[in-house]
Parts: sequence; structure tokens; C-alpha cells
Amino acid sequence: MHRSASGSHRRGSVVAGVSTVASSMTAALVIMGLLALAACASSEQKPRATKTPEETVGELYKDQTFLQARNAVSAAMLLHFHDRFTPDLINHFETHNVRVERWLKAHEGEALKLPMREGPIFVSNYEGADTFDVDAAKIQGDQADVPVSLSYTEGGDTARWVDVAMLRLVDGVWRLDDIRFDLNGAGDETLRKRVALDE
Repeated sequence: MHRSASGSHRRGSVVAGVSTVASSMTAALVIMGLLALAACASSEQKPRATKTPEETVGELYKDQTFLQARNAVSAAMLLHFHDRFTPDLINHFETHNVRVERWLKAHEGEALKLPMREGPIFVSNYEGADTFDVDAAKIQGDQADVPVSLSYTEGGDTARWVDVAMLRLVDGVWRLDDIRFDLNGAGDETLRKRVALDE
């Protein structure tokens, strides 16, 4: 009886030990699962960019709709670029278009000129651009500045300048948020300032 009780005690100790190990393993698996979920959530919050800033800019400047746009940004144009402009930039253009409609209605029948700058929307030079080269981006967090060297030739004379495309990373995509124009070193005009009523 004494040996039997001792053997039962040892078996009980082994079972208890196994139960403790199983509980520890379960807890470890739960912790690992939580860490994996946290990693997935973090990945979803900050998706990796599918293209580089330079690739986004190159696609924009290759698009003749972008390069030859003048005087206005229509709703059709915004739809065309909806996945390459930031929501903030699209909102800027949409708000501007509403203000233009209000201004035209308020001055209907008057021989007045719309109080905003004329010419190309997305490049510095009034005549436009013939060529462009995308230079290396300067990236800081979710923002990137991409210099673009452009030129325009007419009658044997060539104008050269550098505009800077300003991008933000939105939902894993580098999108245009603004452009800093730098024709002849002016450097104080931006796309958002250009597309605005002078009121």
C-alpha cells in the first residue's frame, strides 16, 4: 500500500508537470499569435510603396494630358489622375473649380478676365516643355522631393529649368501633392498657388 501510494503521488506530480508545461506552451503560442497580429496590423497601417517616387513622376510627365494641361484642371482630368494625385491636391483643384464657377456667375455679362494666372498648369515655362529628365528623389518619411530637369526649344533658343515635384506616400502609393516651380531661379511659386483665384 505504501509503495502504491508513493507511485500514485509520483504519477500525480508528472501529470501536474505536464499540465504546467502545456499551459506554458499555450500561453507562448497565444503571445506569438498576438505579436503576429500586431505585425500584420502595423504592415496594413504602413503599406510598402509599390513604385518609387521617381517612377510616379516619370509616369506623370510622360502623360501628355499632364504635360500639356493649360489654364484649368477639369473634372475629367482629375478623374484621369485620381490615383496619382493626393486626396488633398484633388480637393484643392475641386475647391478651386467651385470658386471659379461662383466667380463667373457673379460676374456674368461683364467683360472681365478670370483673375488667375494663364498658361501651363504643371510646368514653369509659359510655352510648355519639350523634354524632361527625372532626377533622384530626396525622401523624408512619407514625403519626397523629386527634381525634374525640363527644356523647351523654339527658333534655335533653348530654355532650361528645374521644377520640383513634391510627393506624399498615401496608401502605399507615392502621389503628387504639389510642385515647386523654379524657372530662372524664382523658386517662390507652387502648383497650388498657381491654380488659385487672385482675389
